Amino acid sequence: MSKNISYNLPGYGSLNANLFTYTKILYRFLSYYGHDIRLNSTNQLGVLRNVLPGAHHTRYEYVFIQWVLVTELSRLKGAGNGNLNLSAKRKEFGRLPGIDKYPSGAEVLQSIILLANIGHLPETFTASRAFLHYLHSNKEIRNIFKSGLAREDRPYFEKVLDGFQIYSVQYIVALFLLQRYKRYGKRQDYVSYPINVIRAYINRDNGTKEALNKIWTLYGNVRRVS
Repeated sequence: MSKNISYNLPGYGSLNANLFTYTKILYRFLSYYGHDIRLNSTNQLGVLRNVLPGAHHTRYEYVFIQWVLVTELSRLKGAGNGNLNLSAKRKEFGRLPGIDKYPSGAEVLQSIILLANIGHLPETFTASRAFLHYLHSNKEIRNIFKSGLAREDRPYFEKVLDGFQIYSVQYIVALFLLQRYKRYGKRQDYVSYPINVIRAYINRDNGTKEALNKIWTLYGNVRRVS
């Protein structure tokens, strides 16, 4: 069952988002590891805070406004008839425990929004740049981090590292964290779905189905608007 949540977004007032079933359960699972607190405490303005004292824009606010947009898109006429593929069930990701249906396109879209942001480091992309520099200069730490990823995710890690792709660091960090939860957490059965969603997105250029590509394109547009 979905859940309606509201938030007073500075400059816009109170907004409402419909947290779909998969998103709601995934957010609850990640909150067990403190990601709800991290999203609310991580300011994504970075050094802009030094230029604009008092300004703030948290990761949670960034996630929330994207959830709002997905909620509105899912209500559009035509959103379920193949144009946006938001109501169609996506079997390729598997299911979360306790849910007897596969996620819809809208649920996958809300999920990747959440998952991308749990991997963001404080101080935004400045920290991502520093992290990549650190991995480049410290072979031991680089190998430790790499060994914490599943084997099928290591080529992507090397791609991000070799290409110094600072805008992709959040995905490898998210995959690393999810693997830790899978190995040492109490709810390993919740990890497969989010890992599958991230992998599908980062490998979207490798022969992805057209219907799924529309979801990833929509994700990019929602981020830009947000």
